[in-house]
Amino acid sequence: PNYRVDANEWLNWLVTLGERVSPQPVLYATSDGQVALLSRYYEELSRHFAYPYVGQHTLKACLDKAATFAVGNRVGVAQPRTLVLDRRRQIMPIVQKASVPAVVKPSTWVISDDHGVRHDRKFSNLFGNKAIRVSNREQLSEVLATATGNDLTVLIQEEIVGPASRLY
Repeated sequence: PNYRVDANEWLNWLVTLGERVSPQPVLYATSDGQVALLSRYYEELSRHFAYPYVGQHTLKACLDKAATFAVGNRVGVAQPRTLVLDRRRQIMPIVQKASVPAVVKPSTWVISDDHGVRHDRKFSNLFGNKAIRVSNREQLSEVLATATGNDLTVLIQEEIVGPASRLY
């Protein structure tokens, strides 16, 4: 079954599979959507599977890039300079503070609710991609105005220039 179409059918299928397989199988997700559901149904699935996942509260922080950044910042994880803009904040102070060139991306990409899990395509529909690079403050201002005008929370992250060995 397709978890995007019917999360309950997918859950029932997994439980049935877990009951039939011995020894207890390991449950491993292959997408953010699956990870969100595996976390959401942790209690039930952990009775049938070896379960390498955290609870839903912790996982939600991992699926929300702004929350992940905040946790990493709080505990001292080295990461690109990142600013968060939601619809309640003013654009110009963020534009002035941001390092450019920069990458702008949505804070969340996966939505998990009572209707299942789905990708939030609002950002990619507006900008044609899951993230976009801006070269200067004028481009950044335009992108942020469009994002906030469409009720999106976005991250503005400094671009780390150089080979992959410079990524952290």
